[in-house]
This record gives sequence, C-alpha cells and structure tokens, in this order.
Amino acid sequence: NRREYYEVILAAMHAGAACVLVNWHWTGDEVAYVLENSDATVFVADAAYADAALPAAVANPQLAGRIAIGADVDGFEAYEEVLAGSEAAAPDSQVLGGPMFYTSGTTGRPKGVRPGYVAMGLPTSVLELMAAGFGISMNVPADGVTLLDGPLYHSAQWAFSMLPLVAGSTVVIRSRFEPAATLSAIDRYGV
Repeated sequence: NRREYYEVILAAMHAGAACVLVNWHWTGDEVAYVLENSDATVFVADAAYADAALPAAVANPQLAGRIAIGADVDGFEAYEEVLAGSEAAAPDSQVLGGPMFYTSGTTGRPKGVRPGYVAMGLPTSVLELMAAGFGISMNVPADGVTLLDGPLYHSAQWAFSMLPLVAGSTVVIRSRFEPAATLSAIDRYGV
C-alpha cells in the first residue's frame, strides 16, 4: 500500500491496460505464475518484496519492463527514474483499462478475475461516473477522507479506496491494519 501504486493503477487504467494486483504474501513462484498467467508485460514491485519479485522476474523473460519502487533492486529500473524519463503531457488517446484480481488459489492455482463493473476500452470518463456513483451509493462525499489499511490487492480495498480517490476524496494510506494506529489515523484525519 503506497502512493505510487495508485499512480501506476491510474496510469494503466487510462492506457486501456489491465493492472494485475499481486498479493504481497505470495512467494516468488506464486508471483511468477501470476505474471505468466496474466501475460504481464511490465512488473512494478515494491523493493521491500524483492525476495519474491526477483525470482518472479527472472522466471518471466517476456517482461518488457521491470520497475522497483522504494529502493534499488538489481535488474529493475527505479520508479522515480522511469517517471523522470517520461513525457510530461498526458497521451491523446486514452481508453479505460481496469484491475484484474487473482483469487487466493484455495482450489489450486490462483485464478484471474476481471470485475464486470470495469469494462475495458470505454472512454475514461466512465471511471469518473463510476466513482461518483460509488460515492453516492456508499455515502462517501467527494471531498471526504477514506482510509486504506487493508491490502490494496484485494478487490474491496481497491474499490473502497480507488473509486473515492477518483471522485475527489483524500485517501489515507496505511501499510496494514494495526488497531491502535488505525484509531489514531481516524482521529487525526477525520475518517
């Protein structure tokens, strides 16, 4: 759970790409399987999980890009350097992409699941409409504050943080749930 992942997810969604969110509990073998199974072309990994990311990247030579967030990782480009070398202007032709979530694999290998509420290839304005509708139905004001302290790779955590963010809410990001720290964040940010 990091700010940079929202940037990556939103960039993928505006490029018409599927963004596969990976469980940070998985081993290198499990991550390698998901990279291969999803036909991933770019792998963005938090350097804190390099022990799983490195063998997964090595097992997937089809990857056109390997990007590390947070620290240097051998064989990966630094996230900030990739951003610095990118065009400043938004691309002209943007279409909606979306997330792909993988199941826990309780019946074998994890399976990729694309939510039906995010159709690929539509105008990106559809995401804004979805976010506004989500805010109305869940009573989350556009200028409100939401808290993410569960895993962003999970569909519920994605929806309850990404959609309010797109609608204009501030998202307070925590790496994981810790009762005292969560209560402190609620008090501090008025979540």
